[in-house]
Amino acid sequence: VTSRHGIIDKLLGDGLLVFFHTAPKAMQATLAVVKSAHEHNLQADATDGEPIGLYVGMNTGQVCVGIIGTEGRMDTSTIGDAVNIASRMAGLCKMYNSVLVCTAAT
Repeated sequence: VTSRHGIIDKLLGDGLLVFFHTAPKAMQATLAVVKSAHEHNLQADATDGEPIGLYVGMNTGQVCVGIIGTEGRMDTSTIGDAVNIASRMAGLCKMYNSVLVCTAAT
């Protein structure tokens, strides 16, 4: 992700929120991550290791990045419809048994 100039915004338990300045960079990073996960899973199968489940939802659009919160608790965050749509695309991966679902905007 970072080698393609992606910015990791949030660690979400079993996921990440990552954003890029351009869709081509996002796609390049996604393909590299998918390839790496596939190679890991091949090795995991051969050695009774734990496979990585990977689902990627992609969308292109404007977002707002900034510091949100109160004086007692502040955090940087990326918000906007584009983020919500990307999250929904990731949810569709399981429904369609796919690693990647992206919008036409991407």
